[in-house]
Amino acid sequence: MKAHEGVLKELGESTIDGPGVLYSYIEMDDVMLKKIATFRGLNGKLEGALGKRITLYINRNLLVALKEAGGKTYCTEKIPTSGKFFPFLLVVLGIILCLTIIGAIAGIPMLWFGWRIYKNIQAINSGASLPNAVEIPRDRYE
Repeated sequence: MKAHEGVLKELGESTIDGPGVLYSYIEMDDVMLKKIATFRGLNGKLEGALGKRITLYINRNLLVALKEAGGKTYCTEKIPTSGKFFPFLLVVLGIILCLTIIGAIAGIPMLWFGWRIYKNIQAINSGASLPNAVEIPRDRYE
């Protein structure tokens, strides 16, 4: 997880897809962060911080936490441990299928997909490891 500290100058064009928001860029002081995604819940805090000094915590091009100048930290709500069962199952099934030649056709993509989901879950949960971070739901309900 990388931390970027500075005054939040500008948020680029954004696209909303389900619970996520993808920014074309986020400009802080002299740093231009490109293609950064976040969840809609944390996005409200990001938009409210325009013109203020903040620290953004980014993991795998995903904004997982935001720290205000006053020291208050907000992070994306953690995915419960039970949510890791599906990607683990895909990885195990992928390994088993890869043991046969025909099974490798289905096993390799399953292994890759399961591993990718697992790494994304780790990235999402990484913001909650910050001290005294307040978890914000991944989606806001309207």
